Amino acid sequence: MVWQRQIKYTFILVAISAIPALAQLFYCGFFPPVDIPFGIRVEEAQKLQTPIVWVDARPEDAFQRAHITGALNLNQTNWDQALPRLFEAYAPGRSIIVYCSPDCSESEEIASRIRNLGFDQVLVLEGGYDAWKEANPNL
Repeated sequence: MVWQRQIKYTFILVAISAIPALAQLFYCGFFPPVDIPFGIRVEEAQKLQTPIVWVDARPEDAFQRAHITGALNLNQTNWDQALPRLFEAYAPGRSIIVYCSPDCSESEEIASRIRNLGFDQVLVLEGGYDAWKEANPNL
């Protein structure tokens, strides 16, 4: 009958329209994507009026070789062990700036995870540690 056909087509349209949402849900691992407007250049970071908590998202060996003075090493590998140090270093009114190497995306992922914990002022240093070193060769 006509009404059965309309119900069938309505069901098909609803099912088809749900596919993109379901695909995104499975693709993102059941966590909604976080939109972080977070690029900050070295010059801008140096002009910030708020204290900065530096987070180095590079692997431990790169961090041990060199890092921004006072930075915390926090990455996907040591997340559980190093996260308490972030809570100890942070105070309201501080900015958190995450950096890694220019060719890695670890800083964006770590910044996103920190944002998901409820921190507001989380930025990513454009150009990573290399940009910092270039702007501060004597440090």
